[in-house]
Amino acid sequence: MLLFNPNAQLREFDAEGKKSFLIALDCGKGVKNYRLPIWLRELLFLFDGKSDLNAIRKSYEAISGKPEWKKFEKLIFEFFIPKGLIIDTSKRSSAGGIATKKSAMLLSFRLVSKTGVNLVSKYLSFFFNPVICSLLLASAIASQSYYLISLESSAFTIEFLSSNDLILSIALVAAGLFFHEFGHSSAAYKYQCRNMEIGVGWYVCFLVFYADLSESWKLERNKRLIVDVGGMYFQLIYTSALIWLCFLYNNSALFYSISLLNIAFLWNLNPFFRMDGYWIASDYIGVANLRDVSKQMALNWLRNRKLDFKTPELSRKTALVVLLYSLSSTAFVFLFTYMIVERLFEDVYPILHENFFMLKAGNWMISDIIVYTFSSLWQLIFVIFACWFLFSVCKKTYSLKKLFLKKDTTKV
Repeated sequence: MLLFNPNAQLREFDAEGKKSFLIALDCGKGVKNYRLPIWLRELLFLFDGKSDLNAIRKSYEAISGKPEWKKFEKLIFEFFIPKGLIIDTSKRSSAGGIATKKSAMLLSFRLVSKTGVNLVSKYLSFFFNPVICSLLLASAIASQSYYLISLESSAFTIEFLSSNDLILSIALVAAGLFFHEFGHSSAAYKYQCRNMEIGVGWYVCFLVFYADLSESWKLERNKRLIVDVGGMYFQLIYTSALIWLCFLYNNSALFYSISLLNIAFLWNLNPFFRMDGYWIASDYIGVANLRDVSKQMALNWLRNRKLDFKTPELSRKTALVVLLYSLSSTAFVFLFTYMIVERLFEDVYPILHENFFMLKAGNWMISDIIVYTFSSLWQLIFVIFACWFLFSVCKKTYSLKKLFLKKDTTKV
């Protein structure tokens, strides 16, 4: 007998196009959200734990004009049951046995648990008070204006940055990026989200902090947008504080920390990687899983050799935006791939060679040894993940080529 998981929570999803709903389920490793078309909601309640598959089939055929039973049956056994949304009551099951969605990161480690995130976010959520937010943003604009004005006349040069200053700069930047994640969690906490974690991981070729905000999918689009920008808002606050400290103490480590944080802020607006810019674009346009949807739309266009903006899910205007996003994303991936290859061949070996030479020379302070050692380790780690990224790009490109060769052969 099959039973729709009683622990699953259903709610409507706010997005562009046809109505859909979310199923939220705690799988033991955090809450997972699955977005499904609205017509499936009524059908899921057919799985009451009492009816057998034949009875469910008759009910399905009576109320649904959707895909034939074989396709729906495949959906049951290849998606709903493995994900734990439907339980086979004839078998024992546990949360640990439920399949979980693969993370976009190659490696990830939790740093702050749900309890810790909720405790801190509770006290930081006041930053989203409209009056306080306006004052802090005004202060951030003023401080950034001062920084840009002083940039040209700055006497700081990276050649004269000591190892101690470099370590301090990296620590300050890491603290700022960590604080960034509490901006997301504090905004989500304000809107009653409580299942959040913060950690560190490796995404594409970058070491990143992340916040698990799966529960925020239940929010309306305008609230999700506030959660999306919350991290950058907190980063602006943190950077603003460093600018005023730099003004008071004229410290080179503070100056370079501010520069790196501003670069990170701009990079985070990138809509082509799963960073803040991507989630902002996705929620603003109203298309969940923007990358997957845009990729599928572009593939359909290339397969059919026909440009058609009429889709059952999206308006013509939104479909055009998604298609343009797909083309821009493809161009960006090729450009980024070129930059990675160039970096591998032109920068990595000289840096490793110089670090080895400097360490071999001896007579260094402990801070110098730490800097050169970790710089070398960083380059080696970069090589490993860069190669993995290039392999993934080649694999996807080859799969795409096979797909179109197969189609052309079929036509002949």
